[in-house]
Amino acid sequence: MNLNNKPVKGFLLDITGVLYNSDPNKIGRVIEGSVEAVNRLYAESAVRFVTNESTRSRKHLFEKLTKLGFTLKEEHIFMPIPEAKRYIKEHNLRPHILVHKGILNEFDDLDTKHPNCVLMGDAEGGFTYESMNAAFRVLHATSDPLIITLGFGKFYQRIDGPCMDVAGFARALQYACDA
Repeated sequence: MNLNNKPVKGFLLDITGVLYNSDPNKIGRVIEGSVEAVNRLYAESAVRFVTNESTRSRKHLFEKLTKLGFTLKEEHIFMPIPEAKRYIKEHNLRPHILVHKGILNEFDDLDTKHPNCVLMGDAEGGFTYESMNAAFRVLHATSDPLIITLGFGKFYQRIDGPCMDVAGFARALQYACDA
């Protein structure tokens, strides 16, 4: 396969909204033609998947995609969680963690005692006054407030309509703390 007479070495594909649309109560809905397109690309070139999905682990997302009919390898899915953890460890940070309960255990190996920053993902129903205020208090107590987000989307589309994403919540904390 080549594009403009230059060989194509591979493809990076987003997942949510490209391969399937989210459903709050079910596995999701495949976007028409996406399974066939992914299979064709896999047969002809290298394919990797990138996502700012922050409500599920890579393993869970892989299992979901497999159930939806996609043929892919788990290690070909790249998500923000490992990079955020690497950054936190390299900078000796101790995050207050505000993420979806489905990925909370992904951060069990981080030191969260006496937090000096906030790590945020799409917490969905976990964004409450109490959870946001706890994050605010951590940031307010530091001289140089730091918010690390697993994505910065304004909203994402589910089959039941658009949903506010993590950026709005992160911006609220930024505003409140002058971060």
